[in-house]
Amino acid sequence: MTTTELALGDTIRIRALAYVRTGVPALIGALLTWLASRIPAVFDFLAAVDPEWRTLLYSLVTALVILAYYALARWLGKRWPKIETLMLGSSKTPVYTA
Repeated sequence: MTTTELALGDTIRIRALAYVRTGVPALIGALLTWLASRIPAVFDFLAAVDPEWRTLLYSLVTALVILAYYALARWLGKRWPKIETLMLGSSKTPVYTA
């Protein structure tokens, strides 16, 4: 195997790792936000909000839930690495080279 092939393989693995560690929190955060919107009190509140603002509010809350989920996973991972692996799909953090 040549150095170029090895470097290409490493690049693919690094990108895949980055996609997993980004995609898993995004999917779970979106799912948690969707589930929360099904709570009757939250549903009633969202129904009373103007549709344009509702979309903006939903997007903002989803982004915040994703951020909170990722931060929680990293924070818990400092003490219990297996939790970070479970929550983010991998315990390894991507390493980017210039």
